[in-house]
Amino acid sequence: RSGLFGYNSVLVGLALATFDSSEEHSGWYAPIPVSGIIFGSFSSILFVFMGKILVPYQSPPLTLPFNVATLIFLAGSAHMLRVQTGPVVMPSFPDYSSSNVDMSITAKQFFSGTIRGIGQVYLANKISSGLLIWAGIAVCSRIG
Repeated sequence: RSGLFGYNSVLVGLALATFDSSEEHSGWYAPIPVSGIIFGSFSSILFVFMGKILVPYQSPPLTLPFNVATLIFLAGSAHMLRVQTGPVVMPSFPDYSSSNVDMSITAKQFFSGTIRGIGQVYLANKISSGLLIWAGIAVCSRIG
């Protein structure tokens, strides 16, 4: 249970860095780490609060506090003058009307996509990040 306090806070920090607007500035941008610390702490408070609310249902909050804290930041950042986040893309359904789409996949594409997918769970989109996360999971696994 103690690990989820830090896990939610780290996820909040990663999410805030992911939604940071790199087009507006390059490199270091102070409001993002400050907001990460504030909302990461807020996610720990939410974890305790939601844990007490969910006791009758015998359900742990897991990463729900991360989702709530990040959504509150994103909803509020639209009205923050000194915090610029990345542009929001309008949701749309995929277009499958093209009949000449190449659906073949090479082994390189499969493995790079799988490794990047592992990294994307932790909001890291590079193959090297996915390999490091995969190695960390393998080292800390209880299996074997």
